[in-house]
Amino acid sequence: NRRFITEPRYTHSGNLPHWEIPGKTYSITFCTDQRQILPLAARRLIFNTIFYFNNIRWRIHHVIIMQDHVHLVVTPLPYLSIV
Repeated sequence: NRRFITEPRYTHSGNLPHWEIPGKTYSITFCTDQRQILPLAARRLIFNTIFYFNNIRWRIHHVIIMQDHVHLVVTPLPYLSIV
């Protein structure tokens, strides 16, 4: 069976819990390890990776890729899950 995920869901990865509520907009920031400067090729890879699921898993509103960190504003979309 496949169904669209439209309810809030909770997952746990590593030491951090993760909540995802479809339709809610999130501001996300992440940094490189020890604030290392990323070469241009790495920043392009991050950009392509972020946009891979645009309009499939999430709607991207804003992306800012800096030398050592990234800012995103995204809205998760309902998606199919195998139950």
